[in-house]
Amino acid sequence: MTDGSEGEARSPAVAGGDTKRTGPPGYPAASGTVRHNGAAYTESAEATVMDQEHAERGDFLNGGLRPHKCSSCGTRVLVKKNSRKHTSIQWITDAAASCPVFAEQSRTGVNTALLESCASLSASIAMAARQGEFGVLDD
Repeated sequence: MTDGSEGEARSPAVAGGDTKRTGPPGYPAASGTVRHNGAAYTESAEATVMDQEHAERGDFLNGGLRPHKCSSCGTRVLVKKNSRKHTSIQWITDAAASCPVFAEQSRTGVNTALLESCASLSASIAMAARQGEFGVLDD
């Protein structure tokens, strides 16, 4: 895809940044040279940077999640505790199908996506945290 400028071809935006092939004014772009967010990379370096960004994003979203089984109903979730007060829960099943509290709410027409959590699951996670299941937590 070109934008009409001589010697410059643009590729679509990648990973939220502006990526384009560039060369000196009036000359075609050097093969294999790419600019991404103002920095120049070879195509292989660009791929490496984008792979690293993808890995970092995945680690940010999924890093530190540990499996937990609710002591009340046996529902399995992934939990991340950054502190005693901060808890992230990632459901790995349909909550309305696996948790009796969510199932009851769903039967009454409540959108379970809007429920904060199940009190039994919260209590189970709190107990596991006190027992060290999620490592040492700062206050």
